[in-house]
Amino acid sequence: MISGDILYWLGWIGVIAFYCAMIYLAWWALFSDRHKGRRRCPKCWYDMCGTPGMTCNECGHTVHFEKQLTKRRRRPLFALLSFVSCVAIAGYISESLVDQGWLNLAPTKALILSLPFTMDINGSTYKELVRRMQADELSDREWRMVMKRCAEGDWERRPLSDAWLQSYAQVIAAWRGALESGSKAEEPLLDLEPVVNITTRDSWPADVSPRLEVTLQDWWPSGMETRVRAQPRIEGEPATTFYKTNAFFRQPAYQLPIPPLTQENSQVVIDLTIDRRRTAEEAADWESVGTYTVTVPLVRKGRLDDLLEPVQGSAIDQVMRQALSGQVTKWDKGRSPVRVNIQARQTNTDVFQGIAVGAIIELLCDGQVARRLDIWWPAGARGIDWEVVYEDEPLLRTASGRDGTWQMRVRGDAELALRVPGATKYWAGQFTIPMKVRRARQSEAPPRPWWTDDDDAVAVNPDAPADG
Repeated sequence: MISGDILYWLGWIGVIAFYCAMIYLAWWALFSDRHKGRRRCPKCWYDMCGTPGMTCNECGHTVHFEKQLTKRRRRPLFALLSFVSCVAIAGYISESLVDQGWLNLAPTKALILSLPFTMDINGSTYKELVRRMQADELSDREWRMVMKRCAEGDWERRPLSDAWLQSYAQVIAAWRGALESGSKAEEPLLDLEPVVNITTRDSWPADVSPRLEVTLQDWWPSGMETRVRAQPRIEGEPATTFYKTNAFFRQPAYQLPIPPLTQENSQVVIDLTIDRRRTAEEAADWESVGTYTVTVPLVRKGRLDDLLEPVQGSAIDQVMRQALSGQVTKWDKGRSPVRVNIQARQTNTDVFQGIAVGAIIELLCDGQVARRLDIWWPAGARGIDWEVVYEDEPLLRTASGRDGTWQMRVRGDAELALRVPGATKYWAGQFTIPMKVRRARQSEAPPRPWWTDDDDAVAVNPDAPADG
């Protein structure tokens, strides 16, 4: 394959050569054919040096003045053709400059090499590069150059630094899905380490088991699967192993449970072992990424009843019924074939002002729990956080809202509301309503961001309020 740069320069060389040819054609048509002292017929340009008089022996044309036989020969049609061609080329270049700017004339390789000096996701250089990416104008070599440049960063934006995360990391996150699986363009991404963060609330009641929120951000090629083994440095506490897909939406944190600790504990240390492999190669061995140690402050103070005030009543229960109407979406294939439709924005009302939502949602089939979903969000929020605690996939695949056997049971829960930062009040009501399948899709369910070996705890994408 001819690289994009070679095609680019060949194109410009061709345009310049054609433009020069048209200029030469205009000069030849208007100025090149001089009489050089010869007498010529101005009609047929026959050489009349040996012909006396004013009449041409070739065509019979007669002139009235001698100087008419020494005129410069011009070819106006050729001159017009060259003039029109030059104007057309100049007009095209001018229009391109007006519409897309002078960067439209720059070769792709030059745009990539200039990124350390012009790296700004809102800047004209990056926007021009994005335009070419969207138009699929980059060659395989140029795609690899882009990913290599982003993976290496520059002298001001070293990989994993805050400046790198705000610039090159966003480019990788936005475009790694466009790379062909297994291509050389993916190779620079494999050298990037993930960013691991573990956070928790400022303090936990002494009578509640704390939860640590584990986030793992990577920039590896699409189709990668990550295995995380988290070992708390707590005597007798076993390790927890969970898995993650590198889906391209913003993923929720994994809710890592910690046993109740003594009030003297001020921190907990977590050792993480991270491995990866391609999703399509489930039989392949795991590749070690590295080990990480994270220390998390953990303060125990007070009791749950002292921190959160329960709130309930017909008005607030009616708002919750509107947010959780019993509707679900169902897929034919994939994990988690049923997702609950949640409209968190319904809680943006005066009656819900200052109240946190922490609720357990159970899908029941003839009283048997087929799915338990834990949700929590501050009142009026657009997005929510949630965690799938239990799923019976075979039973969920039979879900139907027509026969009346399926119901949705919703219960307020103080410990879930405690996960909402700054919460002081929580909805403490409960209700049971018929479950309705709003949409049945003949496709595979969206991938789970997190899961465990026994499938007992799975976090689900919080950015899709219609599919919980």
